[in-house]
Amino acid sequence: MIIKKFLFLLIAVVLVSGLFITGCNSTTTSAPASGQPLKVGVIASTSGFFAAMGEYMTVGSQMAIDKVNASGGVMGRNVEMVVRDDQADPSVVTQKATELKAAGCVAIVGTFMDGVAAVLNQWGADNKFIIGDSTNTVLDQRTSKFSKYVFFHQNVSLALSNVFYKEISKMDDVKSIYYLSGDVVVAHDIYDSFWKSMAKGKPSVTNLGVTWVSSQEMDFSSVINAILAKNPSLIITGCGGPQWPAFIKQAQQFGVFQKCKVVAMYGLDASTSTPLGKDTPEGIYGVISCPFWLDTPEMKAFQTDFAAKVKDQYVNDLTLNYYNATLALLESIKKANSLDTDKIITAWEGISINTPVGTVSMDAWDHQLEVPIWWGTTKNVSNYSVVTANNMVKYQQDVYPTKDDINAYKTSK
Repeated sequence: MIIKKFLFLLIAVVLVSGLFITGCNSTTTSAPASGQPLKVGVIASTSGFFAAMGEYMTVGSQMAIDKVNASGGVMGRNVEMVVRDDQADPSVVTQKATELKAAGCVAIVGTFMDGVAAVLNQWGADNKFIIGDSTNTVLDQRTSKFSKYVFFHQNVSLALSNVFYKEISKMDDVKSIYYLSGDVVVAHDIYDSFWKSMAKGKPSVTNLGVTWVSSQEMDFSSVINAILAKNPSLIITGCGGPQWPAFIKQAQQFGVFQKCKVVAMYGLDASTSTPLGKDTPEGIYGVISCPFWLDTPEMKAFQTDFAAKVKDQYVNDLTLNYYNATLALLESIKKANSLDTDKIITAWEGISINTPVGTVSMDAWDHQLEVPIWWGTTKNVSNYSVVTANNMVKYQQDVYPTKDDINAYKTSK
């Protein structure tokens, strides 16, 4: 009897000691207990100035999660989305990210505005926590401020600038250009890169100047009047979100679209054009990464799934960005077959995923997903309540920075 009691106590001590040692020595993300969901944090702007765009973001992540869960989940577990609202305010992001980490999320997908995303990305670097950046386009996030913990799923500014240059340089009737944009880093990146390319490739085109406005500016009357006084051949505008409908309506009053060409960074995106409905003028040039009108089975299925969740809307770039970021994260965990941070990062750096716009791959050197970019002109058609695009040209690998490009930018910084 004494021997049995001794053996029982010895076994108990060994088990308790083992649990204690395991807990103290753990250096990687712990797997959820069997049967518990795998939690993914999502940060989106569901209130504040850009609240109308928030549902496009969270739905994109949920669609990716639904797709993965329908095929068996991840490592035998269903995936669950945990959402936090950043209010499009950089000052609240650290708190929201900390809450998601404390809630047991394995990684965070988000956020919307570049300035807000920069704070989240820095938090990820400081906390060695994986971030699936869904919309950040700023070049320095891939170069001087690069973090191995952050992966990007929106077109980098340099890719957008390259598309603008390639298309605008073909326009022989464009002799002068004025640039009007919200005063955000990505717009400055595009402006600088675009004019460097024009100076080399088509120096005869005159730069008439630039006006930077607050990202929440809604009155463009005096700016438009001053721009037209310079008689530009073309205006490039980086006004997005609620600004775009305001700009369109005021520009129409001044006859802008009859007097010169207009290139819009966000004019083809459904989240921006929906408030205008059929009132968007035809013939505005622009870029888009998620043309919802593509006549492919993949895009039709994507649009149908979205429409079942969000009534009377169309999928757009934000939906696709959040979808791609979430899907890439989950596929990377599957590929790694682990919740170890370094193993997930290694898997993500070599990931290719099938998306509604085709197969896209992650560039390991700058953690950039090479999502296609289409250039086209606005067109109203009977079977859609918002503007679509005509004469589309697709760009992909040929506009993204190469490994040598990124190394050169890092050196220059």
